[in-house]
Amino acid sequence: EDLQQAHGVEYVASRADIAGKVLAEIQQSHWPRAQACQVPVGGLDHVSFVCGDATVAPYARLQFTHVYIYDKVFSDETISRLAVNLNHSPVRVLISYQRPETWFRLGLSHKFVVASSITMNTTGNQSFRCHIFVKGD
Repeated sequence: EDLQQAHGVEYVASRADIAGKVLAEIQQSHWPRAQACQVPVGGLDHVSFVCGDATVAPYARLQFTHVYIYDKVFSDETISRLAVNLNHSPVRVLISYQRPETWFRLGLSHKFVVASSITMNTTGNQSFRCHIFVKGD
């Protein structure tokens, strides 16, 4: 299945700006790693970033199939609000740094099952456990 759209929602305006600038650099092949990533010409035309809050409209509808959340610092309230939105969305895959127990305690439906857990390494040489949830019927 072809990628139709990748849409990043970043709460912090400066990070949304940075993401947009890096995307533009990659698209123009000015990014030092663009060649190494083997990004095809036009391959990122359907990628975008905005500054917003994924827990409120219009982003709360989460009209996506796959969601990656760097949620290491999210409050229980934020996770709870996201859980409600995820439960009522077409999301099929959720990738999160929060422990599954936290998500389920804060309201994520048990239709989401943990498919895998992997270690993600940051550019700052930190390692974090990441959990991949798949939503069943």
